[in-house]
Amino acid sequence: MRFYLAGLRVKERLCVVIGGGRVAARKVRGLLERGARVRVVSPALSEPLAAEVAEGRVEHIARRYLSGDVREAWLAVAATDDAALNARIAEEAEAQRVWTNVVSDGQQGSFIVPAVVRWGRVEVAVTTSGSEPAFAKALRDALARDVAAGQGEFAQLLRQHLADER
Repeated sequence: MRFYLAGLRVKERLCVVIGGGRVAARKVRGLLERGARVRVVSPALSEPLAAEVAEGRVEHIARRYLSGDVREAWLAVAATDDAALNARIAEEAEAQRVWTNVVSDGQQGSFIVPAVVRWGRVEVAVTTSGSEPAFAKALRDALARDVAAGQGEFAQLLRQHLADER
């Protein structure tokens, strides 16, 4: 399956992340960086997520996912280690017309999150349409290294663009 790539405006919109581990924390961080209102549904939280909750940046519902938890959301992320639960979340979100990302399976849900490298306001997304996320991340990292090292025509164009913005 191939995806239509787009940027989503999540500022001030409720985004629900189901799961409390390392991957969920990474998704929450990205959503918070873009101004989303974030609610996490999970019986337990990793240290980074617990810190976000303690600081009042994230709402936490301390239990397992229940049907209806995504009903109010604009966007949902299924980030549990239970494939059957992630599939159920995606199915329920689809029925509610809620954008959904299933982190463990790029073919489920309604959107994927590409690997992104950022230089100021310039962002470059790398995707394999959810089929090979490790390859997309490796390509993103190689691109970031090459640009940081100033190699290649792309690096020169990026440096010029960033200089023009100043």
